[in-house]
Amino acid sequence: MKPYTAAFFLIFCLLFHDSPLYTQTESRVDSLLNELKFAKADTTKVDLYLDLHKSFVSRDTTEALKYLDKAIALSQQIHDNPRLARAYLRLCNFRWKKGQFKKAKNVLLETEALLSNLSDSKTEATFYMEHGIVDYLSESYESAVDHFIQAMSRYEAIGDMAGYAKCYSNIGMTYWKLEAYDEALDYYQRSLEINKDSADYLFKSRVLGNMGLIYKAKKDFKRALENYQESLDINRRNNQKLDAAINLQNIGALYAELKNYKKALAYYEESNQLSKSIDNTIGVLYTNHGIGKMKSKLGDYKNATNKLQEALDQAVEKGMKEETKNIYSSFAELYEATGNPSRALKYWKEYEILKDSLAKEEHLEKVKALELQYQASEKEKEIILLTKEAEIQQTRATRQKTLRNTLIVGILLIAAIAGLIFYGMRQKLKAQKTIATKNEEIKNTKFQQQLGELENKALRSQMNPHFIFNCMNSINRRILNNEGEDASLLLTKFAKLIRLMLENSESDSVSLQNELDMLRSYIQLEALTNQNKISYEVSVDPNIDADSIQIPSMVLQPFIENAIWHGIMNKGGKKGNIRISIVEEGNSLKCTIEDNGIGREKALQLKNKAAIKTKSMGLKIIQKRLELLGKNNFTEMICFTDLKDDSGQPSGTRVDVLIPIS
Repeated sequence: MKPYTAAFFLIFCLLFHDSPLYTQTESRVDSLLNELKFAKADTTKVDLYLDLHKSFVSRDTTEALKYLDKAIALSQQIHDNPRLARAYLRLCNFRWKKGQFKKAKNVLLETEALLSNLSDSKTEATFYMEHGIVDYLSESYESAVDHFIQAMSRYEAIGDMAGYAKCYSNIGMTYWKLEAYDEALDYYQRSLEINKDSADYLFKSRVLGNMGLIYKAKKDFKRALENYQESLDINRRNNQKLDAAINLQNIGALYAELKNYKKALAYYEESNQLSKSIDNTIGVLYTNHGIGKMKSKLGDYKNATNKLQEALDQAVEKGMKEETKNIYSSFAELYEATGNPSRALKYWKEYEILKDSLAKEEHLEKVKALELQYQASEKEKEIILLTKEAEIQQTRATRQKTLRNTLIVGILLIAAIAGLIFYGMRQKLKAQKTIATKNEEIKNTKFQQQLGELENKALRSQMNPHFIFNCMNSINRRILNNEGEDASLLLTKFAKLIRLMLENSESDSVSLQNELDMLRSYIQLEALTNQNKISYEVSVDPNIDADSIQIPSMVLQPFIENAIWHGIMNKGGKKGNIRISIVEEGNSLKCTIEDNGIGREKALQLKNKAAIKTKSMGLKIIQKRLELLGKNNFTEMICFTDLKDDSGQPSGTRVDVLIPIS
């Protein structure tokens, strides 16, 4: 439990892109007021009202709100929705900084009603940023990350890297709240890197403060204090009272963690006075809690009780459950220290009840899923850009002799694909017609067996074009990349593969040796098309006569294909390995195919996020064929196992297939 490590810093850590600048000078205010006297256009007056709001908000919130109300009223009067939306977003920012989360949400609803007719990406980005902050402060973490991601995509689209960086920082804050510290640090560091060339001292100071929180949580107190102090120095140089108050409170929490209660109390009290001077009610709440906690630790129980009760009343009024829970814990510790076990038990019970309702494990999984969704979307954008660049290069290269020859080969390959698909479809229709005719003659067990054989042929005829199309697709990619010599080598490999496939296609079964030769050719072809990033091993029990044992043709290829395309290809450029082992078990061969890919769970996530979803028929066809050939259930004949490394992370997939021997 860390009740005195209060959550006051959450306002500090969430970075609003259009944050008011609190260093406006008196001369600047006087200049704005003078401009307002002579302003004639209503739109100019609205802009001046908004500027005056920014100038007053850190030192005189009443005056700041007065000018903001004028900006809203005038925008409504002249029906200027773009300016009205911007004014609403300023009001939302003002409300959540006052801890008025319900009012902030109401303002967001009014803003959202205006956005559909604006088509203003910058205003939309600000809206989603504000929405994420309000969600975060209301402890709706998944919704907060979702809105930060939407803001991020819009900032990136308009080239606003400052806003883009602040979205990274806010997502990092959410990970901090969920105690995923390493992920949080990563996001903060990335935000600083993106914004490294900016003169935005406020952004830098806040991210440094955020990183101080992470180091404190990781018990690296020295680095935490260094970050806090560097951030505080920036605040003081630039008269940033709000941020200075937060840094003071964070330093107080650090000294409390180190059990230096006198020093912690001094920092809490300085932060409390600074928060009161700028009417920051949330800051007052958290520092009241910190002061009460430290006074309790120092034995000043009467004043400690008063401060804790003041903090509790404020937390309940604002509906801040997390801080309410922490204050319950502080009260319980106080009453234990004063020898009042009944009162202590009362508050411990309140603490536990509220703690159970705030479990966050499910939140973290959803946040990571949203992050993965955004990363997949960014990857998709990169693929689209790379595809367009490849098309431009191909157009230019058409004047070169090498590409002309490659295009000729491509035309021939496309013709071959079309012919093979036509042949496969004709075979499929022929087999289906035969099955329909024979179906009328089935009267006994002998006829049922004949039907099974015919269905098996039909499924095999579906397998051939499915397999051929995927192989041809791999060759076609190399051709489009202008690699003429590689295309020729691949075409030779493909010709061998086609020959083996055609030799096997007319038979219900083939020798195990033929099937393995075809698999080797297929894997070699895939390895060549992917810069030899795929290796393989094949081991067969020495007691097995591979030339005489007959198995169904092309029954293992779909599993190899799945291992390559869904496991190994998604490893991010790392080399993949496939191991195939075959042993004899009774009247069946046990074939084990093991890969070191990303695992089925992550592969399914990537497939669900892909812009184009393909429907693979290979495994369904194999399932049906094995059910027809064997007497066991499909689940007994094919077994998938998800492999894990020592740390419990996915390290690949193993498939065990039982194939009846004929």
